[in-house]
Amino acid sequence: MSDDADDLPDLPLFSWTAPVRVLLFPPRLEVARVRKTAKALATSRSDREQAARWRQIIDGVQGRLERAGFSAQTVEAECLAFAAAVSAELARSWYGPADGGDGAA
Repeated sequence: MSDDADDLPDLPLFSWTAPVRVLLFPPRLEVARVRKTAKALATSRSDREQAARWRQIIDGVQGRLERAGFSAQTVEAECLAFAAAVSAELARSWYGPADGGDGAA
Protein backbone atom coordinates (compact mmCIF):
# COMPACT_ATOMS: atom_id res chain seq x y z
CA MET A 1 0.00 0.00 0.00
CA SER A 2 1.40 3.38 -1.03
CA ASP A 3 1.33 6.46 1.15
CA ASP A 4 -0.64 9.25 -0.59
CA ALA A 5 1.55 11.99 0.95
CA ASP A 6 4.64 10.58 -0.80
CA ASP A 7 2.94 10.83 -4.20
CA LEU A 8 2.20 14.55 -3.92
CA PRO A 9 4.64 17.03 -5.43
CA ASP A 10 6.55 19.26 -3.02
CA LEU A 11 5.09 22.71 -3.52
CA PRO A 12 7.43 25.66 -2.85
CA LEU A 13 4.67 27.45 -0.96
CA PHE A 14 4.81 24.88 1.81
CA SER A 15 8.60 24.73 2.08
CA TRP A 16 9.22 28.49 1.92
CA THR A 17 10.17 30.34 5.08
CA ALA A 18 10.61 34.06 5.42
CA PRO A 19 14.23 35.22 5.69
CA VAL A 20 15.03 36.32 9.21
CA ARG A 21 17.62 38.92 10.11
CA VAL A 22 18.39 39.49 13.74
CA LEU A 23 20.47 42.45 14.79
CA LEU A 24 22.14 41.08 17.90
CA PHE A 25 23.95 44.26 18.84
CA PRO A 26 22.03 47.31 17.64
CA PRO A 27 24.44 50.26 17.60
CA ARG A 28 21.98 52.47 19.54
CA LEU A 29 22.13 50.03 22.47
CA GLU A 30 25.93 49.70 22.55
CA VAL A 31 26.38 52.02 25.51
CA ALA A 32 30.17 51.97 25.43
CA ARG A 33 30.24 52.86 21.72
CA VAL A 34 27.66 55.63 22.21
CA ARG A 35 29.63 57.13 25.11
CA LYS A 36 32.96 56.82 23.29
CA THR A 37 31.48 58.52 20.24
CA ALA A 38 29.96 61.32 22.32
CA LYS A 39 33.29 61.88 24.09
CA ALA A 40 35.17 61.93 20.77
CA LEU A 41 32.76 64.51 19.38
CA ALA A 42 32.80 66.63 22.55
CA THR A 43 36.61 66.75 22.62
CA SER A 44 36.98 67.70 18.96
CA ARG A 45 39.00 70.90 18.55
CA SER A 46 36.98 72.27 15.66
CA ASP A 47 33.71 71.81 13.81
CA ARG A 48 35.64 70.41 10.88
CA GLU A 49 37.34 67.80 13.07
CA GLN A 50 34.02 66.95 14.69
CA ALA A 51 32.36 66.47 11.27
CA ALA A 52 35.22 64.27 10.07
CA ARG A 53 35.07 62.11 13.21
CA TRP A 54 31.30 61.75 12.92
CA ARG A 55 31.54 60.78 9.25
CA GLN A 56 34.19 58.16 10.08
CA ILE A 57 32.15 56.68 12.93
CA ILE A 58 28.83 56.61 11.08
CA ASP A 59 30.51 55.12 7.99
CA GLY A 60 31.81 52.33 10.21
CA VAL A 61 28.39 51.64 11.69
CA GLN A 62 26.79 51.73 8.25
CA GLY A 63 29.43 49.45 6.74
CA ARG A 64 29.09 46.90 9.54
CA LEU A 65 25.32 46.72 9.03
CA GLU A 66 25.62 46.50 5.24
CA ARG A 67 28.19 43.69 5.49
CA ALA A 68 25.76 41.84 7.74
CA GLY A 69 23.25 41.97 4.88
CA PHE A 70 20.65 44.38 6.25
CA SER A 71 18.40 46.33 3.91
CA ALA A 72 19.08 49.99 3.17
CA GLN A 73 15.99 50.94 5.20
CA THR A 74 17.22 49.04 8.25
CA VAL A 75 20.71 50.51 7.93
CA GLU A 76 19.31 54.03 7.72
CA ALA A 77 16.96 53.48 10.66
CA GLU A 78 19.75 52.07 12.85
CA CYS A 79 22.13 54.89 11.91
CA LEU A 80 19.47 57.46 12.82
CA ALA A 81 18.80 55.67 16.12
CA PHE A 82 22.55 55.61 16.85
CA ALA A 83 22.76 59.34 16.08
CA ALA A 84 19.86 60.01 18.47
CA ALA A 85 21.56 57.96 21.20
CA VAL A 86 24.84 59.88 20.74
CA SER A 87 22.93 63.17 20.79
CA ALA A 88 21.20 62.20 24.03
CA GLU A 89 24.55 61.22 25.57
CA LEU A 90 26.06 64.56 24.54
CA ALA A 91 23.13 66.38 26.13
CA ARG A 92 23.58 64.36 29.33
CA SER A 93 27.28 65.15 29.44
CA TRP A 94 26.68 68.87 28.87
CA TYR A 95 23.59 69.45 30.99
CA GLY A 96 23.66 66.64 33.56
CA PRO A 97 20.99 64.04 34.26
CA ALA A 98 17.46 64.77 33.02
CA ASP A 99 15.98 64.34 36.51
CA GLY A 100 18.24 67.02 37.97
CA GLY A 101 19.74 64.61 40.47
CA ASP A 102 23.35 63.82 41.10
CA GLY A 103 23.02 60.26 39.85
CA ALA A 104 23.05 58.68 43.31
CA ALA A 105 20.41 56.09 43.99
